[in-house]
Amino acid sequence: MLAANCRTIAAAIVLELGDAPYAGVPCWAGADRWARWTVPVAYDLRYDADVRPHMGANQISRRALLRIAQARARYADYTTGRDCRPSNERLATDTGYDVRTIQRANTVLRLLGVATEV
Repeated sequence: MLAANCRTIAAAIVLELGDAPYAGVPCWAGADRWARWTVPVAYDLRYDADVRPHMGANQISRRALLRIAQARARYADYTTGRDCRPSNERLATDTGYDVRTIQRANTVLRLLGVATEV
């Protein structure tokens, strides 16, 4: 009888998470993990549905985004991922991509939810 009552009570408890339950959770666990795991997974899961429609004719390949993310990660604070302030020109020199591609990558990283700009 008690077990039946517990099940009834447990079934009535619901946690409403909303549309973005992980929105406030930091995605930084070191430069290497961010560039080699977080960004690629976000790209694979969300690019087509959440980013491609916003980019119009200015798409960016997965390969280009990951190379730029790796270069960007080298400039971030090791423990927090903050204070990452390389210029677009610096990232263009580091990666071999042009400044416009760097700008597109910055936009995509923001739209994927793995980077912010303040």
